[in-house]
Amino acid sequence: MEGCSMSQHFPIVPYDPFIAAVAFANRYVLEKKRLGKSLPEHPYAKAFFKGLTGESQISAKQIQKLIPEYKPRGYGSKESILSALDICIMSNGGSYPMPLSTWVRDRLFPEARHRQNQRWQHRSELSSWQSSRVSHKKKTESQRVKDVNKEAAWDALKDLPCTALKGWFNQWASSDDSEPMLDEQAAISLLNRWFDLHVKSDWGFSDLYYNMSPGMILWDLSQPE
Repeated sequence: MEGCSMSQHFPIVPYDPFIAAVAFANRYVLEKKRLGKSLPEHPYAKAFFKGLTGESQISAKQIQKLIPEYKPRGYGSKESILSALDICIMSNGGSYPMPLSTWVRDRLFPEARHRQNQRWQHRSELSSWQSSRVSHKKKTESQRVKDVNKEAAWDALKDLPCTALKGWFNQWASSDDSEPMLDEQAAISLLNRWFDLHVKSDWGFSDLYYNMSPGMILWDLSQPE
């Protein structure tokens, strides 16, 4: 269509010489292998610098294009850099041995950081899910034990006379020596059931004992009529 430019149909992608050099290195090694030709040592790294600078010789100045802080005597050797860079490109940023930094890896493979962040997020979500499952399992088991204890405590309580209530409470709900088998709310709930079963009154349990402690309720219920 007349008057339409390519940019109206396709987004303009900024040119990145480092990413382009990585692509050049991959194409170079792939083509060499396809033709059955021998490869030099560190073929990905050497092809990368050729794609980046257009030169076959790799000098300190060329390395500084990738690693600005590089100094021949204060950094890793050129050989160690080429070896690490070769592994980094060959693994698509999956590995970046020293002396390469994470910053260099991310410069050559921006998507690698995204993959790494996804792995971290997945691990974090998996860990949270596992912790949640363990916590839920513990809560479920704790509630099951409470329900079993409460039913057993009621079996022991339901036929007792009022004078035996304190002894029942000491056995099931007292916290003098160790953690009781019944918590305070469970003990009050069972005393409420006992009251409804045994006490004839114009007043309900909640009317008589609202907001009272189990000890005060016991004292009153234990009094002979």
